[in-house]
Amino acid sequence: MSLLVKNIGCIVGIDESGRTRVAGKEMANIGMLENAWLLTDGERIKDYGTMDCCPAAEGCKVIDACGGWLFPSFCDSHTHIVYAGSREQEFLDKINGLSYEEIAKRGGGILNSADRLHDTPEEELYRQAMERIDEIVAMGTGLVEIKSGYGLTLEDELKILRVIRRIKENAPLDVRATFLGAHAVGRAYKGRQAEYVEHVCVEVLYFRQTDQRVADAGNILLGYGAAALIVCIEAAQLYAQHCCLKFVHAAVHPLVSMYIFLSAAVVVQ
Repeated sequence: MSLLVKNIGCIVGIDESGRTRVAGKEMANIGMLENAWLLTDGERIKDYGTMDCCPAAEGCKVIDACGGWLFPSFCDSHTHIVYAGSREQEFLDKINGLSYEEIAKRGGGILNSADRLHDTPEEELYRQAMERIDEIVAMGTGLVEIKSGYGLTLEDELKILRVIRRIKENAPLDVRATFLGAHAVGRAYKGRQAEYVEHVCVEVLYFRQTDQRVADAGNILLGYGAAALIVCIEAAQLYAQHCCLKFVHAAVHPLVSMYIFLSAAVVVQ
């Protein structure tokens, strides 16, 4: 059914140039239209204009915005909505000058989250995650990317990805799942980074062999150092080969990240 929204105080985000992206200072220029109406065909915007030329509402569902503003929905491209417990106490550590590595050595960081997630039932993870989904939807988010990465074992990574799949099926917004098995080295592989990466790639291969297409993309988090770089390049390529993922991204230094992305992209093509 068509939808007509009338008496809009201001439509924000209008751009009729046909551009697919903007960058730099151009991002500060936002097209707006005051005292407006907007018509959709139920899925896509069909037309809009000022209230002095508002069309008849025949056959349309009508919403009176009563002067409220209309914004495009927010696309949140990086979240970890599926987690157990919070690490807000680590903010104090950061304020006091501790590095991410120092916090991890004290038992915090990603491994702390992985321990809590391991002990939390899947149903409880889903319940908590849906509460967070409801909150971001209420704030205007229309598409969200959700990463795994707090499992660090095959069983727990799959547990997170199953929860994300349930969110996809039931949440009133678009969801993209990212496999982040290479988020940190699991406790069982302490000091054996290369072995852990091989383990992660076996997980990815498992997804493909069992047709559990539970992820839309692959993600890798890497620290600094030449040895870590070599391992990360190998992981990126194997992600792309074995999981047929649409996109592989390595979160590292920008120049290194670009090299890894291009390496993976060659494999995907």
